[in-house]
Amino acid sequence: MRESGSESGVMTKISVPSNGKIIIDHANEGTIIEIGKMKHVFHEGKRNIIAKLDKNGNLVF
Repeated sequence: MRESGSESGVMTKISVPSNGKIIIDHANEGTIIEIGKMKHVFHEGKRNIIAKLDKNGNLVF
């Protein structure tokens, strides 16, 4: 995905199953990613995100 959320901080949720991966070039503030049951909220913009669950079920970037 190239960009998620908006500069105004509108909440945007992206979710995939626990064996999935989320790739975002630019996540704006207010983006919520959910992989399986693990969730992360971006409180500020971040670039070049590759998020997945590790072998212990923790969300890693």
